Amino acid sequence: MQIKGSSFLDEQGRTITLRGLNVGSASKYPNQPSLPSHESFSFFEDNLSFVDHPLALKEANSHFARIQAWGFNTIRLLVSWEALEHTGVGEYDQTYINYIQELVKRARAHDLWVIIAPQQDVWSRYTGGDGAPLWTLEKVGLDATQLHKSGTALLHHQSQDKYHEGTWAANYNLMATATMFSLFFGGDDFAPQVKIGEEGVQTYLQEKYIKAYSRLAQSLQALDNVIGFGIMNDPSPGWIGCPDLKQNHFYPKNGPCPSPFQSMLLGAGRPQEIEHWKAGPKGPKKLGLFSENPRGVKAWLNGFKCIWKNHGVWDIDDTGEPALRIPNYFAQVSQKEVVFAQDYWLPFIRKFSQEIRLILPQIFMFVDQPILGNPPHIREEEANYMVHCPTWFDHSTQHAQKFQSWSRVDSHTGKTVIGKKRIKKLFSGQSFGTKTQSAEFFHNAPVFISKTGIPFNLKNSNGLKTGNFKVQNQAMDLTLNPLEENLLHWAVWNYSPKNENDWGDQWNLENYSVFSREQQTDKSNIHSGGRALEALIRPYALVTAGILLKAQYNWRKGIFEFEFEHEDKHENKSTELFVPQLHFPETYAVQVSDGSFEKDLENQKLIYKHSKDLYRHQIRISCS
Repeated sequence: MQIKGSSFLDEQGRTITLRGLNVGSASKYPNQPSLPSHESFSFFEDNLSFVDHPLALKEANSHFARIQAWGFNTIRLLVSWEALEHTGVGEYDQTYINYIQELVKRARAHDLWVIIAPQQDVWSRYTGGDGAPLWTLEKVGLDATQLHKSGTALLHHQSQDKYHEGTWAANYNLMATATMFSLFFGGDDFAPQVKIGEEGVQTYLQEKYIKAYSRLAQSLQALDNVIGFGIMNDPSPGWIGCPDLKQNHFYPKNGPCPSPFQSMLLGAGRPQEIEHWKAGPKGPKKLGLFSENPRGVKAWLNGFKCIWKNHGVWDIDDTGEPALRIPNYFAQVSQKEVVFAQDYWLPFIRKFSQEIRLILPQIFMFVDQPILGNPPHIREEEANYMVHCPTWFDHSTQHAQKFQSWSRVDSHTGKTVIGKKRIKKLFSGQSFGTKTQSAEFFHNAPVFISKTGIPFNLKNSNGLKTGNFKVQNQAMDLTLNPLEENLLHWAVWNYSPKNENDWGDQWNLENYSVFSREQQTDKSNIHSGGRALEALIRPYALVTAGILLKAQYNWRKGIFEFEFEHEDKHENKSTELFVPQLHFPETYAVQVSDGSFEKDLENQKLIYKHSKDLYRHQIRISCS
């Protein structure tokens, strides 16, 4: 596989379309002991194993067979830093690395490409998400056992009565998560006094992170189906770039929302009255002021004090009250305004990529976009091996957990959009914007939507109980259709066999898995257990002998229309379409503008060979 412009090409120079699944949410927590986010028992257990997460190895072939049968050709395989190095610094879990290696081998047997995705959300399980090992917090002086009590982190299992889906993201602006990201990316500039041994904290953390994933990369050298390596899922600037520490600039507001200064004070054991918000389909709603950390619990280990107080960001004034001294501390360095993506994220992208590509020279680097920010400007030569990876979700449905076909709030403008056609136009424009971003920042490199999908626990559907996913099918189609229309590559979030109706994906109340054993009524049927398959499983061009111009699937009518244009170099080469048997019977109808075709029913493919007479070719597939 190679990159040319905005396309992936195979060895024949044909255009490849990547259709993927994220595998899967179970990667976010240990398997032994099993510690989903709602379980408090053994949470701080240090004898952990992530082996058999995200998939039990003995079941991997059956899962990969299902994923292949659904037409996906790619998996985005989630691997957390904690899974690799949970015991201590430099102590890699070789059993887990061997497990990942074997998982990739089995994916290869099912013709699945693999993208290794370094997984994190809000830094770590100990700060309300997943990702980094416990020792990363302890090395900088944070006491993980006191973070939730002090109000500097929000953990599901310690706040279930006040917790709802999406609340976890509030951690991005709370002290523990924001401090760790600020140190990881900008410790040299913003916390030069913080040393771990003789090393600055930024260098220390980054080198340990890179070494852990390099160790994994070494185990994958012989596996040619590994086409990509991510840098970091949803990288956060922490507080880097924050113009005023007295204001909470994080959006959307959902859950506890202290200002950065308030969060620093909470960590220092000073109670605060802070705002609480709840996200909704029409935007966030303020719930009021609530007292946080009334007992004055400190977030720092004995012998450590607030890093930011030590650096003069705040101190105690003459009246004994805390005073913010440098409100724009994270906004400037040497009187120059900082831009996180360009000044901090990009140097790390290059550093990480260099080390991984020394081990896997042919690998593509799949670069996530920073949360709530633009990507960096890369060099033109870097576009030969870098892929732009934004995420795309229907945020109104996400926040409301309710699907409405006729009304949306434009997440960019805050304005209400009424009418199905206008909503489709809105979503089409937003997804097209990812291609515009690539042209502006990535020299028109390929765009791969790293995460997209829908919550299945929608309030206006009883599909989880009845298996009738009519509403979810509508939501799924409305999500995938604009990506399809704009000829984008994507990976649906997510495939997690441990999903169950009550606790969803077992992580912070999310319920996005397209497969669940609770919906599996017939194990002999490969589709049983699938959710919203009418809209999820879609025909598409696996490889195209030319340039894609149009791909449109009407799932209600069972019609797929495809158009492309060939160049002289593509003569005598075939175009291969995935045609799912679940939707299209053996007698499905095919209309072509020219050339010839044959059905490969066993492999769910339509093989089309265009003529030399035309340069533009159309294919129409229908159920009858």
